[in-house]
Amino acid sequence: MTIADIHKMHTIFDTLHAGINILDRQGTIVYVNKAYCDMHDYSSDQLIGRSFDMVLQQSDGLDHYRKIMAGEVERPFVLESVNRKRDNSVIPVLISWNYIYNGKDMDGMITVIQDISDIKEYEKRLKESEQKYRALVETISDIIWEIDSEGNYTYISRKCYPLFDYHPEQLLYTGIWELFKDVEDPNSQAFL
Repeated sequence: MTIADIHKMHTIFDTLHAGINILDRQGTIVYVNKAYCDMHDYSSDQLIGRSFDMVLQQSDGLDHYRKIMAGEVERPFVLESVNRKRDNSVIPVLISWNYIYNGKDMDGMITVIQDISDIKEYEKRLKESEQKYRALVETISDIIWEIDSEGNYTYISRKCYPLFDYHPEQLLYTGIWELFKDVEDPNSQAFL
C-alpha cells in the first residue's frame, strides 16, 4: 500500500459518520477517525498511543480484546455495548469488528462504532407508549383482542377471564373460534 493509498483510506474513513478505530495486538489505539473522536469527545492526539479501554464502560473489555487477539474468538460479530466519553458520561454503541492480518498473523483489529443513543431513546419511548396502551387496554371493561391473518389470537386482554373463564395466556395463538366454540346462537356460528 502506498502513501497515496493510505491518504485515500484516511479520507474515506474521515468522511464516514461511524467511528472507526484501529488497534494493535496489545489493544493500543493506532488510528481513529474524526467521528470516533467526536463521539467520545477526545482529539486523535488524546487517543492514539493509549489503550482502548479508556473508552470502555465495561471493565472486562480489555480482557475480551486479549481473548480475540489470542484467537479464542473465532470470527467477528456485532454487539451492543456502552462506551465512556471523556467526561465519563456513557453512550450506547453498536460495534462491528474484524481482524487485521499481516500475512497469516493477526496484527490487530479494526472496529466500526455507531452511536445508537437515538435508537435507544426511541426504544424507550416506544416501551413507555406500549405500557400506557397496555394499562389503558387492561382497565377497559370490554375484551380487546388482536388476531393474525389466520384468525389466531396474538393479543387478548385480561377481561376474557371473568367473561369466558380463560386466561389470556391460554388463548394466545389459538383460533378465534376457541372462545365461541360452545355458542349456540346461529348468527354467531355464521360469523365464525
